[in-house]
Order: sequence, then C-alpha cells, then structure tokens
Amino acid sequence: MKARRLFHRALTGLFALTAFACVLPSVLPAQRAELDKIIKRRVLSNGLEVIVVENHGVPLATVEVNVRNGSFTQTHEYEGLAHLYEHMFFKSNPASPAPAPYIDRAAELGAVFNGQTQEEVVNYYLTVPADSLVGGMKFLASAFRSPLFREDELAPEREVVLGEYDRQESSPFFRLNELMGKHLWTTEWSRKNKIGDRDIVRSTTPEKMRYIEHLYYIPNNAALIVAGDVSPDTVFRLAQSIYGDIPRGAAQAQHELRGERPLADMSTDAVGAEVFAFSHSGTGDGRWSFGSRDSGKHTKQGGHCPPALRPRPGTPMENPVHTTFAV
Repeated sequence: MKARRLFHRALTGLFALTAFACVLPSVLPAQRAELDKIIKRRVLSNGLEVIVVENHGVPLATVEVNVRNGSFTQTHEYEGLAHLYEHMFFKSNPASPAPAPYIDRAAELGAVFNGQTQEEVVNYYLTVPADSLVGGMKFLASAFRSPLFREDELAPEREVVLGEYDRQESSPFFRLNELMGKHLWTTEWSRKNKIGDRDIVRSTTPEKMRYIEHLYYIPNNAALIVAGDVSPDTVFRLAQSIYGDIPRGAAQAQHELRGERPLADMSTDAVGAEVFAFSHSGTGDGRWSFGSRDSGKHTKQGGHCPPALRPRPGTPMENPVHTTFAV
C-alpha cells in the first residue's frame, strides 16, 4: 500500500510538471513583453552596454557598473586581487585626486555606494536622489576610467581585506570549504577563491592593480545599469556624453580574431539584464549571457596580457564562459 501511494504521488507530480511545462511557453512571452516596456538597452560605440530600468515609484536612481572580472579571471599569482581592486575602486582619481574630496563629493550627492566581488563579475553601485543622476553617473565614471592606485591608499586597504580574511578564517567552516574547494577544483582553485591568498594580497603593488585595470576595466567588458526614477532617453544621452569617450579595450580584437561575435554586435535580446527572477536560460530571455575567451587579452595600451594573468591551455578559462549580470 505504501509503495502504491508513493507511486500515485510521483505520478501526480509528473502530471503537474507536464502541465506547467505546457503553460510556461505561453506565459514567458507575455512576461517578456511587460519587461520590455520598462527595460531599455543600447550599446555605445566603445562597446559599453547601457541598460535602463524605469521605475518612478520613489525619487531615487541607482547607477551600477558591472565588470566581468570576478575570481574566475585569477591565476594563483593574482588570487584575491579582483576583490582588492573592488576596495580600491572608490578611491582617488584625477577628478578627486585626494581621499577627502572624493568622500566629500559622495556626501554632496547624498550617495550610498558599495561594491561586491563575485565569481564572474564585480559590480559597483551608487544610489542618489533622482535629481543628482548626472553627478552620480560622473562620480562612477571617474572611478571606472582612471583610478590612481595611490600607495598611501593601497596600504590600508590591504589591511582591510586581510581583516576580512581573518574574520572568515575564524570560522571552522572556512578551512573546510577551502580544503573541499582545492580538492574539487585542484589547479583552478584560485578561480573560485574570492577572498584570495593572504600572502598575495599583502604583497600587492599598484602595478598589479593597473594590469587588472587595463585587461578588464574597459567599456567592452562592462555594463552600465541605471534604474529608478529616470528617463531612458536622458540616461542614454548622459551615458554617451559621460562614458562614450572611454577608449574601447584592445582585448576586443582577440574576440574578432577568433571569429567570436563582438559584444557590441550582439542583439539586445542576447545582451540584456536579469532584473527579475523568472528570466530563464537561452537567447532572448532577458539575461546578459555571452561567451568570452580571456586567454591572451591585450591591454588598453596595446601590450599583451602579462603571462601571470593568462589562463593555461586546456583549462576551463580557455572555453567560453557564460556570464549573467544582475541588477
């Protein structure tokens, strides 16, 4: 009897799944149509994808930059430096060459800002009153385009990151997860290890930060997302004037040499923002998913990628990596 009840439950579940699968294809296009009313996309000539999510519920605007430079780009020699770069992002740059004026400018804008390092992406956001949109977009652009990596700012940030390492290491699960990760990913553990290696973080130089900048912090490897009480036409115009003159990274030539589709040539259905949880896999599904091969990328100046940052032949990084950026 028990076996029979289990069989009937399984059969009922199967019928329910089948019915859901039949209904889903008819529901998704309608949901997509609704999303297309509030989500607008455009690609600038330098390859920067601009995504606008219009919502006038409150008089706020969030400006976010997503860069495809998570831990998956790290060889052992750069283990943890994607995360350290995130800590250096909101620091001095030519627009605010000293730490105090930079923070003061954020306060003037009424901004709340932060960043996050994940396995496949590093994202930075800034939320401001809607009437400070122009200032907020310029604030984030200055951090993206020309960081100074001052040693007097890098030194204390190393200690901040090492403090995070200490806090995580104090948990018994830290060592367990580390050992499991090393056994699972073997030689590629550095590409899963967001917090990084203590000795590598401690010995980081401004030059290593600039290598990362030149390889990954380029417009054709990034997305600009603006959401909130904004007008898409206004955002696209501002994006062109503020971000449009940032040079396209020479790394794009590597995609073209391999016969891959350049990011700027992809349709807006293939390059999008995952702004709602029901987005699903596949082309035209509301996600920004695209293939990339990071081996041997060029820098902005046209020099080759340093050997320490190149994936070894035959590793997962030699194959296309599909990345999804979320608002």
